[in-house]
Amino acid sequence: MKLFAAILLLFWSLLAQAQMQAFKLKPHQKQWEQGALTWNDFQGILPSNAIGSELNYQLVYSPGKVRFADSTFFIYQVYGFVDVNRSWVNDAVKTEGELKFNQAKFNLLEIHRRELQAELKSPIRSRDAHWAAGRTLMNLKNAMDQFQTAAENGRNATLVNAFLDSTGQVLQVTGKTTQPEFRTAGFGCGTHLGFGYRGLGGTLGRHFTNPLGWEYNLALAYQRSLLNLDLSLGFNQIDRQYLKRPQWEVGMQTSMLQAGVSYGFIAADKNKVRFTPFVGVAALGIQPRNQYLNGINNTSAFYAGLNIDFKFRKRIWLLPSAFNPKEIADYGLRARISVMPAKYDHTLKGTSICLTLAPYIFSRIVKSKKLY
Repeated sequence: MKLFAAILLLFWSLLAQAQMQAFKLKPHQKQWEQGALTWNDFQGILPSNAIGSELNYQLVYSPGKVRFADSTFFIYQVYGFVDVNRSWVNDAVKTEGELKFNQAKFNLLEIHRRELQAELKSPIRSRDAHWAAGRTLMNLKNAMDQFQTAAENGRNATLVNAFLDSTGQVLQVTGKTTQPEFRTAGFGCGTHLGFGYRGLGGTLGRHFTNPLGWEYNLALAYQRSLLNLDLSLGFNQIDRQYLKRPQWEVGMQTSMLQAGVSYGFIAADKNKVRFTPFVGVAALGIQPRNQYLNGINNTSAFYAGLNIDFKFRKRIWLLPSAFNPKEIADYGLRARISVMPAKYDHTLKGTSICLTLAPYIFSRIVKSKKLY
């Protein structure tokens, strides 16, 4: 059964990874950012009876990731490049004018690449990405045909120079890819699992040592409100005998379990830190680790506290995927304090103060942008 579960988990992991296969440029594929064209970029075999030159180019999009400051964006990345091994030139036309003619076409390719990238960097549907890419390729083909016809395949030097200048100016204005823009839907979730230290006060603290153990939280969010499920399991021992449990000897190992539900409100959410106070109701029980002895009945009471999230990195997934919704998630370290009164009877009561330190993740759903 465990083997089947492991195989199933691996299967889904491989499927999710397959959707994230990024395009990798090969050494013979030259992008516009790598510099102006030279005749060394025309290494293709010259067809028989061929004249002039041929610039072989491609425009493709693929899942990828880009980084801006402390954020990693998973978006569609667009690549426009010339294939050096497929581009060719007849030695008889290796002139400066012919090279400028091909550079103008290279500029035109880069302009359309940036236009498509501007559309695909938003959180869009896969079919919209397909239509946007198809439309851009058609526009590129039409623009290339119109330029080649107007420039008389490079023979009209005046038009080639003018077109080279105008496309160069456009490329200076458009610049490089900017940070993707997106809107959240308001819904989200978060979780943490870490270490907790619980300080016990009153007679509760005199009978039991302070427990150290695990702290778990699951939160469902909408806008600034959160619904929390909190679970805590601490391990301690008896420090002084409890008269109502004479069979509980000093030094006996015990466990302290707290389960609660609370409402939280994000009071402040800054770039590097988030403050979330919460209040709820919880049950706190004590159980000896000797299975033959009965524990102390759970006590229920209100509890309140504060989460302080120190954000380290952000992950923004804007790609359409069956295995990963579009979301923005931040990762970091959570410091948490909660206070709860505990009263089992008039002889065993006090205050429980829990300090937690845990890695956390908190994410929100991102809205898709419809292009068509």
